[in-house]
Amino acid sequence: MIRAIIFDLGGTLLEYKLPGTNWTQFEQGGAAAAFMYLSKRDHKLPPRDVFVASVVKEVQMRWQQVTEQGGNFDLANLLQDVCNRHGIVLSPQAAEKVAHHYVTPLSVQARPLPGAKETLQTLHAQGRKIGLISNTMWPGRYHLADLAHHGLSPYFHHTLFSADAGVWKPHPEIFYRSLAALEVASEEAAFVGDFLPHDIAGAQNVGMKGIHITSGEFSPDSVEPDGRIRALTELPGLIAQWEKKSSDPERQV
Repeated sequence: MIRAIIFDLGGTLLEYKLPGTNWTQFEQGGAAAAFMYLSKRDHKLPPRDVFVASVVKEVQMRWQQVTEQGGNFDLANLLQDVCNRHGIVLSPQAAEKVAHHYVTPLSVQARPLPGAKETLQTLHAQGRKIGLISNTMWPGRYHLADLAHHGLSPYFHHTLFSADAGVWKPHPEIFYRSLAALEVASEEAAFVGDFLPHDIAGAQNVGMKGIHITSGEFSPDSVEPDGRIRALTELPGLIAQWEKKSSDPERQV
């Protein structure tokens, strides 16, 4: 019996990038908004392109570092460090304000994947617990606001964001925290995500089932998910199939 479904966020429930853009372009938009805010605060800034490139490079470097080595990072601290290198001294409070202006135009772009709300409604009506684990440098409150804006937040029993938790997928700790909060055993839960190495492998390593969602061709990877769906609306049916098989005496012989 699958008592709980835990979702990834970006690329699984919400899409943050605009169609036809990549993650570098996405971060450039946030960095440009941060630059605009700082320029209005009478800071002596480097050229816009230099500042934006510095921020994007730092994001990419830190993201790769936590992906390969573990650890954590958050946006405000990153912006504070980049500004310091350009001679702009920010207090932690000021860095939080810059981060807010970085995030704001990017949140506006966020939109639910097709079938997100309907799928959550179905799972909720079935009495399943619903959780979320997201690797992100944003404070969780911004993502919670995005979920609320699109009417998705009422369905979640628990949400966990890496920047707040201090640990990233695929580290087992972040999955165990979510399972404990939902009060389910790992074999009673499934994780739905779009990134095989972190979402699926991470979930499977703690005994959960991993469901890979993809709208394109399956990319070659050593990770084999327990199930695959191309749209969120396929999820309730997949779980029903699993449960039917597990309850069918002929299939257990």
